[in-house]
Amino acid sequence: MKTAIVVAHNPQNAGMYSVDLGALHFFSGLGWPVDFFCPTVLNDAPTAGYGQMTLNHLKDSGDLAGYDNVIYWGDFTTNPQYGLHDFTQRAFQHDGLRDINAAFQRWLDCFLPARLLNGPTRVFSFGQNFQTIWSIEKSLDLQVLAPLYNGFEAILPRDSFSVEHLTGYFPQAAQGKVQLGMDCAFLVNPNACPIRTNEGRTEPLRVGMCFGRSKLLNLDILVAEARGRDVIVEDLSRWLSLPVRNVHWQFAELLESVRRCDLIISDTYHLLINAMREGVAVQGVGVKVERQEKSVSDFKKRTLFGDLGLPNFYLELDDKTVTKEQADLLLQALDPDIAADRRARTAQNISEKTEQYRADLKEALFNGSVH
Repeated sequence: MKTAIVVAHNPQNAGMYSVDLGALHFFSGLGWPVDFFCPTVLNDAPTAGYGQMTLNHLKDSGDLAGYDNVIYWGDFTTNPQYGLHDFTQRAFQHDGLRDINAAFQRWLDCFLPARLLNGPTRVFSFGQNFQTIWSIEKSLDLQVLAPLYNGFEAILPRDSFSVEHLTGYFPQAAQGKVQLGMDCAFLVNPNACPIRTNEGRTEPLRVGMCFGRSKLLNLDILVAEARGRDVIVEDLSRWLSLPVRNVHWQFAELLESVRRCDLIISDTYHLLINAMREGVAVQGVGVKVERQEKSVSDFKKRTLFGDLGLPNFYLELDDKTVTKEQADLLLQALDPDIAADRRARTAQNISEKTEQYRADLKEALFNGSVH
């Protein structure tokens, strides 16, 4: 049985590497050989090394026609808003296209391919975000896409709002095909850090920080508050600028920096996921919004922590300026008792949900249905 995995592939984003690595770990655990594909491989080479994976350049859906299973893995790639915006920008960059309609048709062929969805190939969408569909209602007749979504074998979005959104727009696809999944970065095999205590401890507390998504202001006050408590501040901003060379080594080194921390404070979605999976206490932060407008908006973080049963691990700000009082709130989890409680609650919730997600993925793959 031949299986193709189509990934988003953002080579300088450590979080997206972890999503793709989750596929390698999950399918290796099943003993399934898989081929990885991406339509925007650097320099459009036939294949490209990408950490522990080799990516095949997906020129069109014909490249997938010989596979028994085609799996769209992680990110927003089977969401039409991604097709109109994120993918279009990447197609302009990688394919030299300058026409929005041509770029969208390329997205359709690569990510909602009628020739596969209407044929014998089993097509799946796992760990995707559909929260932004509402934003293109006036730009696209969404019901034209309904028969394509109906052709999927199973769709397991990564969050509850995506399930609600997708089934609202495409109710027929929901019949026995759509159920709640998780973000695929949770499927990376964890290497949890040892539990940290203050007993016999000589080194100061360490907090990791990365702010590259919410455009927060006055972050200096947060850094100053941490250093005023004799806390080491670990700059993790390179999370969003992973070097293209030696990707896996660079990613592993970053994870080791994360594991050294007693707390991660960040507005960066996948950094928070990776830290939680590795057993580190986290404090998410973002600006309060009521809907996800684009792939990097803040609403997805609220949904993430809500779905994990950890809503108080995420602080929503009314505006982008961080105050001293908010800085104090963000640093509260440095308290050893609070940090220990967060680690314990996170480990329990994530373990249970990840095991259920693995079971649901296997059910869909082996039995061709979801319940």
